[in-house]
Amino acid sequence: MSRFRPNLVIRGGAPFQEDGWLGRTIQIGETAKFRVDGACSRCSMITIEQQTGRQDQLPPKQSLPALLRKHRPNQPKGQGIDQSPEFGLHLTPLNPSVISVNDPVRVI
Repeated sequence: MSRFRPNLVIRGGAPFQEDGWLGRTIQIGETAKFRVDGACSRCSMITIEQQTGRQDQLPPKQSLPALLRKHRPNQPKGQGIDQSPEFGLHLTPLNPSVISVNDPVRVI
């Protein structure tokens, strides 16, 4: 997970359920609201082992593009999956608030 440098990590839920959140608003905890602005494109930096600086040598079937093609079969090849895989979301805070570990997350 550290390779992705996330600000927030949500535990639980169905795999890739966040794909349905684009354009929606999510609430974290009692009051924090965020607009889901878009998917986060990923570059090859996520394939670099941070401690050693070595790039992963995964078989093609285990690469991030291969994983995403399996879970997003309707996205045409060449539209992000192979060039810049989308993994994660860009959020914009809608109100000043405090969030805490284990706060519930819901789409509103």
